[in-house]
Amino acid sequence: MRSKRHVKYNMLAVVVVLLSPALFAACVTDKKVVTESTQQHTTDSVNEFVPTHPPIVVPHSWRETTDN
Repeated sequence: MRSKRHVKYNMLAVVVVLLSPALFAACVTDKKVVTESTQQHTTDSVNEFVPTHPPIVVPHSWRETTDN
């Protein structure tokens, strides 16, 4: 009969062997997503910036800043 230590090390080895391909696959797909997203930004670039809202202008006189 095996000791608990051997069983624990064997289970740890099984977990490492099963999770390492999953981690590798996750990293590869993440890298693929990053390269696709950088290519997408270069194709969507526009020479002129079009604002989505009008500028916000708060009316102040030049004396208000000196009075405070």
